[in-house]
Parts: sequence; structure tokens; C-alpha cells
Amino acid sequence: MMATRDAGQADDGMASKARLGVTPIRGSIRLRALRDALVLLGLGILGIWFLVIAPQHRDVGRDAYAYWSIDQAHPYDLPVGSIGAFNYPPPMVRLFAPLALVSWPVFLWFWLAIQVATVIWLGWRRSLLVLAFPPVAIELYYGNINLLLAAAVALGFRYPATWAFVLLTKVTPGVGLLWFAVRREWRALARWPSSPGVRGPIDPGPCRSRQPWARRSSSRQRSAAWSRS
Repeated sequence: MMATRDAGQADDGMASKARLGVTPIRGSIRLRALRDALVLLGLGILGIWFLVIAPQHRDVGRDAYAYWSIDQAHPYDLPVGSIGAFNYPPPMVRLFAPLALVSWPVFLWFWLAIQVATVIWLGWRRSLLVLAFPPVAIELYYGNINLLLAAAVALGFRYPATWAFVLLTKVTPGVGLLWFAVRREWRALARWPSSPGVRGPIDPGPCRSRQPWARRSSSRQRSAAWSRS
């Protein structure tokens, strides 16, 4: 009887171990299958944007067009929301000016290549996962600068000077500088204002546009508040 009971307990133990071993394996297979399905769905959305929506609307690079077509003398003449409207601070006017030296198609392909390269750099071995993220597809389609900002933020934790590009483009991501304040890395926090990216683009020319840009920024904030109400 004792031998039979011991054998039964041994069999139950082996069965429970087998179940414990099989369950995580099945769970991981299901998670991988779900991940792969979501990746395929995201890549399908990316394909729809460029293969279906693009031929119909013909507005690929709508945001990038503002960087290429900027008028240095009057960068803020176009109303907010119109094609070619430039919404960035005055120092970026001088920085984006050389882009007009090439034709629009050349610039658009060059800009898309930079964005795809940025996605690959950010995702590395998981680049497909990044490309499958629907907001990334939208950024690639319209050619906004947000992907480059993401790369600058990623670099900024090792090279604080890259925060200059972030803060001269969009102020909101600058909250990331609190990382250095929380960690009491005061030297790194004080390094970015003295970088060439901050001093270089600012000269008397672009700064003449500071008041129009301030008015435009306040009008954008009022529009956003109105849309939320």
C-alpha cells in the first residue's frame, strides 16, 4: 500500500510539473502569435497610408513641406494649419533654410530616408515593431520632425547637448531635462545651453520674427483649448 501511494504521489508530482512546464510554453506561444499579428496589422496600416491614401490625397510630406518652403523674410505669414505654415521658433528658420537648395522631390526622398534611418536606429533589431506602431506610420507619411526629436531625446541622456535641438524645436519635450535634475547631474544639465546648437542658429535675422512666432504660438494654444472645450 505504501509503495502504491508513493508511486501515485510521484505520478501526480510529475504530472503537475509537466503542466507547469507546458502552460508557460503555451502562454509564450500565444503572446508571440499575438505580437506577430499586431505587427502584421501595423505594417498593413503603414502600407495603407502609402499605397492607398497617398495616391488619393497626394499629401505625403505635408509637414515636411513647411521645412522646405520656408520664407526666411516672412516665415509666419501663412495661417496656422495651412500647407507650408511654419510653426517653429525663430532659431529654426535659419537652420531649415538650406533645405530649399534642392528640389522638393529630392528633399522629400531625402527626408523620408532620414526618417526611416531614424526608425531603424531607434528600433535596431526591433525596427519592424517600431514601424508597425501606427503613430510612426503617420509621422512617416506627413514627414513631421517628431521622429528626429525622439532620436535627440534618446541621445540626450548620454549627450546632453542634443537637448538643444529638442528645445529649439518644441518646448514640451524639454520636461525630459528633469531627469538630470532628479539625478542631481548638474553638470550635464548646465551643458546643453552652451552647445553650438543653441548659439549657432540665433542671429539678428531670425530673431526679428520672434513676435510673430509668439503670436502664432499663443493662437495655436487658444485653438487647442477651443477644440478641447
